Amino acid sequence: MKIYLIASVILNLVLGFLFIKKIKKRKNAELEQIRQEGPLGSGADLFKDITKSKELFKILKREIHPEQFIDNPELYAYAEEKMMQLGEISNSYTSMIQLIKEMKSNNFPFSTKLYNLENIN
Repeated sequence: MKIYLIASVILNLVLGFLFIKKIKKRKNAELEQIRQEGPLGSGADLFKDITKSKELFKILKREIHPEQFIDNPELYAYAEEKMMQLGEISNSYTSMIQLIKEMKSNNFPFSTKLYNLENIN
């Protein structure tokens, strides 16, 4: 009887320790996302991601579609690469903004529609 009692106490301590460790790990991950201003960074960022990502995705899909650059093999390859990246980040407004900034720094020929969007430098 004593053995069962001791074993259950030890088991409860181990499970409690693991549970607390899991909670701390989850909390640290959330804090790291907040520090990096990711999707959980703030309510404003999350709202932008939800409401504006579809619209921006449609615009970007038209702007960087590789078929527009068939005559220029370098731009075609670059556009293919960025189109694949766009597919991976299609639900994140902030990630798409970062992609646009990166492409602008590489002198990608965007139309004036993207230059007029707010918060894109």
